[in-house]
Amino acid sequence: MTSSDGISWTLRSTPADNTWRSICWAPPLQLLVAVGQSGTGNRVMTSPDGLTWSLRSTPADLEWRAVCWAPELNLLVAVAGTGSGQQVMTSLDGSSWTLRPSAADRQWSGICWAPQLGRLVAVAQNGSGSRAMSSC
Repeated sequence: MTSSDGISWTLRSTPADNTWRSICWAPPLQLLVAVGQSGTGNRVMTSPDGLTWSLRSTPADLEWRAVCWAPELNLLVAVAGTGSGQQVMTSLDGSSWTLRPSAADRQWSGICWAPQLGRLVAVAQNGSGSRAMSSC
């Protein structure tokens, strides 16, 4: 959906009926990026305007649950709720994505960039005593 005022909303078509979980804006790329937990090889979609969307290939069909833009790193980062060893993926342009090691296998559900700390922080739904990870 799109809205210019946060009150009235318009439905928009997506190129696949994936379960889209998270979206962010990457200003230098002039690109909206969304990640999904379903689909085959196409769990990212991008749009320059929120009206028209393009599917992007993903390196793994994991349940991608959150995405954020880290401006100081010029990097998009997504975390997954499934997978083993590599539950993070990154992209410089929103089109090409690379799997990265995660600190632990968890159901990662959120990620944000903390510019004053100079690190990414992710949180998980599960894990005994360790439901957060950060980049250094």
